[in-house]
Amino acid sequence: MVSPSATSPPPAAAPAPTPAPKAPAQQQLQSYPAYEKNGLKITLTPKTSPAQAGVVQILARFTSTQSVENVNFQVAVPKVS
Repeated sequence: MVSPSATSPPPAAAPAPTPAPKAPAQQQLQSYPAYEKNGLKITLTPKTSPAQAGVVQILARFTSTQSVENVNFQVAVPKVS
C-alpha cells in the first residue's frame, strides 16, 4: 500500500497577500471660531487646493444648541487680478 503523501505533489504555497495601499496621511486642519453668541457657533476651516495654486476652500460649520431662524451669512473677499 502506498501512502497518499507519496503519490500526491506537495501543496503549492499560497501567494502572499499584497498589502492594501496606504491612504495618504490625513492633514490636520485648523478651525477658527468666527462667531459664538446666543447658542450659535460658526467655525471656519480653510484648506489650500493642491491642484490650483492660490485657491483656498473654506468649510463653514454652523452648530447650535437651540433652534435658529433667519440666518444671513455673507462673505467678502478681495479681488485678485
